Amino acid sequence: MIQLPLPVTIVTGFLGAGKTTLLSNLLRETKKRRLAIVVNEFGEASIDGALLRDHRHGDKVQVQDIANGLLAYGDDTSFMPLMAQLHERRALIDHIVVETSGLAAPSAVMERLQSDDVLAERFVLDAALAIVDTPLLLAGQFDASASDATANTIADLFRQQLSHADIVVLNKIDELDQHALIDAEMRIRALAPSVRFIELAYQARLESQLTLGLHLHAAAQHGHAHRQVTSTLASSALNRRLDGHSHSGLAPHLHGLTTHKHFHEHDPGWQSFMLRCSQPQNQAALLHALTQVSSDQAVMRVKGFVYIEGAHRPLLIQGVRTRIHACDKPRHTAHSNASNCHGQAQQMPSELVFIGYHIRRESVAETLRRFTATDWD
Repeated sequence: MIQLPLPVTIVTGFLGAGKTTLLSNLLRETKKRRLAIVVNEFGEASIDGALLRDHRHGDKVQVQDIANGLLAYGDDTSFMPLMAQLHERRALIDHIVVETSGLAAPSAVMERLQSDDVLAERFVLDAALAIVDTPLLLAGQFDASASDATANTIADLFRQQLSHADIVVLNKIDELDQHALIDAEMRIRALAPSVRFIELAYQARLESQLTLGLHLHAAAQHGHAHRQVTSTLASSALNRRLDGHSHSGLAPHLHGLTTHKHFHEHDPGWQSFMLRCSQPQNQAALLHALTQVSSDQAVMRVKGFVYIEGAHRPLLIQGVRTRIHACDKPRHTAHSNASNCHGQAQQMPSELVFIGYHIRRESVAETLRRFTATDWD
């Protein structure tokens, strides 16, 4: 029996765009497909993988973490063995979703899938989605600057992510009016004219038929004979209105990955580290400290679990620039200690991951110590 290649969807987007939240919502709404989720994070620990595992889907969802690096970039040795493992579990998987690091362009994974003979036989690129933090886009946070090297680095990576996407998802739009949404679409079109579709994600939700099973690259990967079929499939799935927002740019999107020199070289200015504290925290003091840290240094993302005074379980901390939020969310068992003999959970150290451009670990730790009066290292 001939097995059809496994479809692969790539989800990309800059740090804090909402990739994991969007995927979490997708998992809640996807009932029929058995998914394998590959989470690639830049840093010492996978917070996003733990959050996705908190959803109870039985054997419907498998989550695989790949940390400390950029998946399929340069000399990465984890991508091919990972794909081989997924192929071995082919009978248990209907679709693969790869969430790239916020500091990666999707072109590396796309090129491997389409240029490697073994991978091209076993897998087919379904679509590449770029998730955008729309308020930051409108605030000019992804604009280049003649005098700011950090801004230029961010703008370059942001453009790389958009330019290789088939679909751009405008996220975090709940408080934006129609004029702002039109402005956002115009900015996306100016930055990446070849993007085929622009979708809206209210409350970080995107319909599964606009995410999975789009067949946007099957023709290019498997020959001209399939081009008419896949074009029909893509049009029927996508060429309609969503929440009053119209699609545009329906022309074929040719990435030309075999000749394009994608973002292989990682800028050493990007740094990530984890800080830990064994003492319980005052929530207000900690949030103030994190806001101060992000104001003092180019911290683009902070996330982790923190134990608060008097609480029975940790808070999830999520920060994008100076927007820091805390929410009560169970910590997955993979990140928890076993219960003690009295049946009470043992408290683990609070852990926060910081990602930024030329950020200084000791300086961040000192600010946390000063504002929280606790020991962070």
